[in-house]
Amino acid sequence: SVKPVSPSPSSFVRSPLSRDAPHAADPQTLLPIANHHLFRYDEVNFGAFDSIVAVYAVQSIEAMAQLATWLDRPAPEAAAYSALAARARTAYNTVFWDDASGWYGEWRDVDGKLRSTGYLWPQFVAMSELANVSSVTQRTRTLDAIDSNFARIRKQFGVTEQGQWCTPDNLLPLAESDCHWSSDCSRWPEYEMGLCFLWLTGWEAYARARYGDPDRAYELYAKLLGGRQSGYSRFKTTRFWQQGNGWGPHESREQGQGSDVLMDQIVALWGFLRGAFGIEPTLAGLKVVHRPAAQLEGASWTFTHLGRQRTATVVNGTVRLD
Repeated sequence: SVKPVSPSPSSFVRSPLSRDAPHAADPQTLLPIANHHLFRYDEVNFGAFDSIVAVYAVQSIEAMAQLATWLDRPAPEAAAYSALAARARTAYNTVFWDDASGWYGEWRDVDGKLRSTGYLWPQFVAMSELANVSSVTQRTRTLDAIDSNFARIRKQFGVTEQGQWCTPDNLLPLAESDCHWSSDCSRWPEYEMGLCFLWLTGWEAYARARYGDPDRAYELYAKLLGGRQSGYSRFKTTRFWQQGNGWGPHESREQGQGSDVLMDQIVALWGFLRGAFGIEPTLAGLKVVHRPAAQLEGASWTFTHLGRQRTATVVNGTVRLD
């Protein structure tokens, strides 16, 4: 027989949350700390608190709470993880929320200053059902801030809404003083400063749908593929299957960087399906959390959840599960 084993909440906090040294969890905030910006070390070579790593730490603690319940662990264990997750959410907002910008900062530097390039990954993960870090007001402000910055970017580069076919990874240039070694900080968009990694479009589609606009989630994915009228031409090109995609005048159909299909194309599909159908899978079952995209009328999606094959069908604007 298989005996489920899980670490204690206290050992979880003490465990290293990154591969970079020195690393630990701050005992006051519970958030991971390190000697530099963990995720963007190829660009930013310093930092103390990293919002991308930290939001996944919050998500992981909540997942442990749910797993403890699902595995019939002693009730105090699930309660301890739930309490830890609540503290971590509070800490995340205290450390990273930038009220002036209406979004989460990207990192706090070694002097404690909150820094941000409008990086979108932590914004969308913070909105997820599992992390559940941001409040309704914060989500609204963040999505509004993203929209206003998208409009600014399109105007600056003379790009139509269709021309911005993918989700830029951030909204603002990196300061020259922050630049490490791989990027030319005088240029934007460039690499992880304004170009696209397609999994972010999946995260945007999920967030847009989860908070009021599943039709837009559908359109985001259709645009990613190149659009129905063009026979989804972008999907058929080499460039779709690459990383660091350009948009508008920066788009190229030539072969570029290699892609991580699981990270890019599969996550883009994940965000579209979860968002456009409005289904949230949990250990307690499937939840239909909002209406499906209108464009999906008559469509069906068959998938496996907890070892059982399920089919979702859109009928008269509602999702039916069997």
